Amino acid sequence: MLQVLIARECKECSFLKVLCLQGYTPPPSEEILQLLHICSQIASLQKAVLFPESYAFPGNIEAEREANKHHTLRFSYRYLELRGRPDIALE
Repeated sequence: MLQVLIARECKECSFLKVLCLQGYTPPPSEEILQLLHICSQIASLQKAVLFPESYAFPGNIEAEREANKHHTLRFSYRYLELRGRPDIALE
């Protein structure tokens, strides 16, 4: 939730190009949606670093964790595309 509060404060930063709110674990789905929504409203934003490395994602083996991260990124890019911001790079 702290990440969402920080992101909300960044909405007023008219020259912000990169927003880094990466935690040690992936944010919950609801929080991801809130973060993506806020990111889509920052007109100057080019990149958002929101997700940890694949080892932090749920899964019993590395392949499962990588697949979960890939699924999360694919969902996130699709959400940004629907919000008219396919130009924001995600990590």
